Amino acid sequence: MGFDEAVLKCLSKYTVFTGRARPSEFWWFMLLYLSALGLTFGALALSIGLAKAGLLLIAALTAPALAVMVRRMHDIGAAGWMLIFLVPIIGQILMLAWLTRPSIRRLNRFGPEPGKTGDRYLLFAR
Repeated sequence: MGFDEAVLKCLSKYTVFTGRARPSEFWWFMLLYLSALGLTFGALALSIGLAKAGLLLIAALTAPALAVMVRRMHDIGAAGWMLIFLVPIIGQILMLAWLTRPSIRRLNRFGPEPGKTGDRYLLFAR
């Protein structure tokens, strides 16, 4: 999955907090989100008007960023409510470690592997 496909998929699933997200989908969208955040802080030094526009962009991207983060947590088999651990420093390091884990290559309690159908997993379901 490329950058444009991942961003469009995340934006189309703006408020979908169920299911799973591939690592590429998550990391490409986070690249966009963190780039927008960095550019907003850089624009703050240049112009208040540019910074306000950047803040509007960040506000618009926050909901899809949280949604894809929850879906990524589901992909590694963790519950989405674990985002509560995004407390400063220690929680962020823990979240980064969780989010870099590989996907579960089978059906889990959050659904089938992204891009696969549930039929493939009938032998493994309990």
